[in-house]
Amino acid sequence: QSRRLTRGRRLLPPRAAMQGTLYRYTQGLQAFETPAQHAFSQFCVYLGGLTDGLLACPYVEDLAAECNRHGWAFVQPIISSSYAGFGTGSLERDTEEITSLLRHLLVNRGA
Repeated sequence: QSRRLTRGRRLLPPRAAMQGTLYRYTQGLQAFETPAQHAFSQFCVYLGGLTDGLLACPYVEDLAAECNRHGWAFVQPIISSSYAGFGTGSLERDTEEITSLLRHLLVNRGA
């Protein structure tokens, strides 16, 4: 029965939920930052591949935990080309949106 529910995808073992802050970094675009409360001034920005969004790979939680252990915040942005938005824009738009995130981290998050 679980095979039917997963439609050919392998179920991953249960993991602890990631705790963090979801915020808008520019109109219509969001980012998820972990840990929720921190005083870090260094940020690791993780971008998945084509069509990816949050938790794009099975090692994201481990990478975020290692960043935290070494004094880095971990940020997963959603850009217009995330998820079903792939192919609807350009690399130029992606670059502008990522630049907006970096500006937000500098001005508003203490980077």
